[in-house]
Amino acid sequence: MLTSAEAFVYGARWSRAQIIQSNTVEISQKRNSQDYKDCLPDQVKKVELTASVADNQNVYYLVDIYGVSNEFWPELIQVNPRKGCTSLISKNNLEDWPSQYLPMKLARELALQMYTKTIQKAGGKKAFQQSMLEDATEAESHSGVVDYLPPEYAWALQQLGIRIPSSYKIIDPKEGVPQL
Repeated sequence: MLTSAEAFVYGARWSRAQIIQSNTVEISQKRNSQDYKDCLPDQVKKVELTASVADNQNVYYLVDIYGVSNEFWPELIQVNPRKGCTSLISKNNLEDWPSQYLPMKLARELALQMYTKTIQKAGGKKAFQQSMLEDATEAESHSGVVDYLPPEYAWALQQLGIRIPSSYKIIDPKEGVPQL
């Protein structure tokens, strides 16, 4: 089963022929809600809180969602006490990453929490590193497939002592994922 960290990486994995750029993002918003659970889609079987961060106005939650038809996706949900909750990243826009919506400091903190949990679930740093290397090797074997990592994810992995395989490309926040 994928974790948030893996889903965002896989969400950012494109072959040259598969890059699709959308100018609109479908955002669900519910007014007057102070609970991220009120922003969850229908037909959810299970939800796991992966990470959370806050600024002066909002709390941001990264949650793993398991649908009733065994599908999985992460969601980044913003909760503002006055405006309610908003789903920023959902299964409709998995190619997005947290620093597109949050200041880099908060995005890094969110990524650090996420990868700390992901590494624990994987059985430790060694097991996680091995899994990451295997995924990179598999991606390299499919010509044209590139794994992109958001900058906050690369930072978090480095903070946790994880070596990022050379096949991974760090997304330039100003440029985004390259159009090929």
